Amino acid sequence: MSEVQIQISDPVEGEEEAGQTPYGNLWVPLVVVPAAIVIVIVVVFALFGSLTGEESSLSENLSTVMAGGKNERDQALFGLMRQVSENQRATNDGEEPPWPVTTDFPQRVRDAADQVDAEDHEVRLALGLLLASLDPSGVDLLVEMLALGDAEDPGGALRFKAIHNLGLVGDGRATGPVAAFLTSPDEGLRIVAAGALANLPGDGARKALREALGDPSLDVRGTAAMALTLLDPPDPGAAPILMDLTRVQVYEAVRMEAPAKYTRSRDVSRFRIQALGALARLGREADWAHIETLKGDPDANVVDAVLRLIDQRSTNGAPPPGEGQE
Repeated sequence: MSEVQIQISDPVEGEEEAGQTPYGNLWVPLVVVPAAIVIVIVVVFALFGSLTGEESSLSENLSTVMAGGKNERDQALFGLMRQVSENQRATNDGEEPPWPVTTDFPQRVRDAADQVDAEDHEVRLALGLLLASLDPSGVDLLVEMLALGDAEDPGGALRFKAIHNLGLVGDGRATGPVAAFLTSPDEGLRIVAAGALANLPGDGARKALREALGDPSLDVRGTAAMALTLLDPPDPGAAPILMDLTRVQVYEAVRMEAPAKYTRSRDVSRFRIQALGALARLGREADWAHIETLKGDPDANVVDAVLRLIDQRSTNGAPPPGEGQE
């Protein structure tokens, strides 16, 4: 299982991002690292405010979700998320989970989701994320969330969370429904769909990501290009976009049209470095040659990244770009 990490750029204080959605000014540089579903349920915490989990058992918290008032329900949901996160962290560390999970607990979560009001979308999403961390049937609940319309999910925040988490789960049942969002009019949903597809199996993911390379949004086509380098095998069709993403001029051009975008040099630096790493994953001589051209870049962070990539390549037994070639 792997994590698709979504980094959200900090907006400039006092400025609104052009076309900004409720989930912020998005860019999805993808980093796949060994991880577990524990990361999935963290993103739902914001649905319930700054709550503190009660020291009730998993079973008691689930019962409160079904029988308690709104405040009690929200508190119990937060507690459930926290407890399952702590269990997964303990498992990752080879320790005994602090919150015992009975064999019937996943089915109880599913039953709870079936009993929740069909219009209570936030709670259904929370239970879907919780169930996905325990049992494959949770994927079905998350996929159901993708059918919400703008009336049920103004701004797309619930669908964004569902798509992001489906990418983390990595279940092929979600590939088609997630890929469909690459044609959404909502830029944020297109971005997160492209990021999620990096970890969703099937030829449909590759085909959809290739098509997204032509998206008018730099964020979308950049995310799609990075995602394509994380597939097995990496897709060289991403190279032209990735090369563009290593150039400062590309970000300056976007900022000319949308002055609130890419205003922080540290963000641009980070995105350029992400693109360099993605090019390195392609492993082709032409891509390495482009990476080497940035050894004299004015951005010291970019130069450091270039030198580290070349050093890693040399350490792994491959010659630096240009050596041993006619």
